[in-house]
Amino acid sequence: MVDVEETILELFSLVYVSLATHEMSEDELCEILRVSRINNTKNNITGMLLYQHKYFIQVLEGTASNVKGTYRKIKSDPRHKHLIIAHQELIAEREFDRWAMRFNHLDNLDSSDLPAFSDFLNNSVYETFFNDQSHVMLLLRMFRDKISY
Repeated sequence: MVDVEETILELFSLVYVSLATHEMSEDELCEILRVSRINNTKNNITGMLLYQHKYFIQVLEGTASNVKGTYRKIKSDPRHKHLIIAHQELIAEREFDRWAMRFNHLDNLDSSDLPAFSDFLNNSVYETFFNDQSHVMLLLRMFRDKISY
């Protein structure tokens, strides 16, 4: 799903971590996902959203202007606060190109199924981010490659 514009403009990836203002219900998460997929498809953005214990991790990929524009909208969303950019860079190709927005609700995941990540999943994503930022991309890639539900 490569846009002609992407052959001229460089691709950009941005990962942020944020705190929801309240524990999100399944209905709220589904609505966020529904709207995100519509907007991301329109703006040729791909990525993944993870949610755990009121915390979000999201990766956005696309042209720099589209990704930064989407991030500005997310930043002004009153449903979350304390946004921190965990990673941003120009990229040669998309890592999450199969989804307008993939979603994983980590609260529903049994950490014993993923022993290598049990410490990560048993702590908040925010705490883990501050302890080791490399875990953020590692976790996103793990869900991209291995987990499907």
